[in-house]
Amino acid sequence: MKILFLFSVVYFLNVQTCFCVKGSDDNFKGKNTINGILERLKAAEKQIQVLQKTISAHQDNGNKKLNLANTRSITNGNTAIGFTACLSVSGDVKYERDQTIIFDKVFTNVGHGYNSHSGVFTAPRRGLYVFHLAAMARSETSKLLDLVKDGNRLDTAYVGAHGAIDYQSVSKEWALQLEQGSQVWIKEGSYHGDIIDGWCKTAFTGYMVGAM
Repeated sequence: MKILFLFSVVYFLNVQTCFCVKGSDDNFKGKNTINGILERLKAAEKQIQVLQKTISAHQDNGNKKLNLANTRSITNGNTAIGFTACLSVSGDVKYERDQTIIFDKVFTNVGHGYNSHSGVFTAPRRGLYVFHLAAMARSETSKLLDLVKDGNRLDTAYVGAHGAIDYQSVSKEWALQLEQGSQVWIKEGSYHGDIIDGWCKTAFTGYMVGAM
């Protein structure tokens, strides 16, 4: 629209010039009149050049702002990452010491960081993540589950139901700084292994709260 306006200005001035030159000799005779028209054309040309530079500067500025906004969006991690999965088998599962718990039923896996076949979450991006573990133990049993990051045990969640007449539960939450490609999982922590309850009584959740 602005470029069309500039062409319109040039066209108007050219038409006006033609009219003035072709008019009666009484009104437009002499060099002063022609020189005046030429001066006005030169002034209009300069104004058009200034307008063109102004429009170009605004366009460049707008593009820079858009690129900066996109960069900030990527940097700040607006893309969601998170998962929730549980151990859904019907019955109890025997896990040996240091065996990774496979949370096979996936409710959410935005960003595809969690692998339901290996039980391992791999961080798609560098950032701050929160992980939550919930587990239950039936009467006269106990559970010892370890949180592992890149092969290193960070913490343990324990629930004991010895002497209890019903299920006992435990839940723990951790905030971890992860690099892209860092891995987190839950493993069996007891020395002699343990029975892990199915039916989604044991669940694992993780999500990114911010990129870093």
